[in-house]
Amino acid sequence: QFLLGTGLSRAPLLLGVLRGDWSLVGPPPDFFADFAVAKGRGLVERADNPPGLTGLNSLLTPGAPPHHPAMLAVALWYCRHAGLGLDLRLLLARAWALVVGRRRAVRWFRLPTIEDCRREAESTRPETFHALTWVTRMLGM
Repeated sequence: QFLLGTGLSRAPLLLGVLRGDWSLVGPPPDFFADFAVAKGRGLVERADNPPGLTGLNSLLTPGAPPHHPAMLAVALWYCRHAGLGLDLRLLLARAWALVVGRRRAVRWFRLPTIEDCRREAESTRPETFHALTWVTRMLGM
């Protein structure tokens, strides 16, 4: 339980980071099929971010089931805004979350909320975002 709570259960994946298959910060690995669909429908310009050991999803949607609409919105937000500055803020926020908790760390580092991510995804192409979330939930992609 301690290993899962602190994220140390992912320590063996550091070998994947060294090989270049993974990154320290990135979207969850479950969403690459969703990203391909999202890119094809114009929700994101690029979907080439390698999966990450940690990321915005681990701070905002811990324990949510894969392909939950909130997780999809957060992962799409990350892909749109990915960059070195955001990645550094996420790494620091993840470490700070161990001390003060996730919600406080998100506020402290001025990261978006789930609602912010959902609002941006819906404002980009609402019909496409709703169709994508429905399809991923129904098919369990």
